[in-house]
Amino acid sequence: MAHLDLDFTVPISLLGGAIIAVLLVRLLTSHGDRRAATRTQRLLREHMTDDEG
Repeated sequence: MAHLDLDFTVPISLLGGAIIAVLLVRLLTSHGDRRAATRTQRLLREHMTDDEG
């Protein structure tokens, strides 16, 4: 029975760790999303004006 328990706990703990890692990354990147969006828009605008002029 101990072998069966190990087979279930290892994938579940790995899955839990992966979910926590994804949530942490999303939380950290959500702070920079607004800045990144405005920076991307500014770069796109500059790129478009460079092409025209």
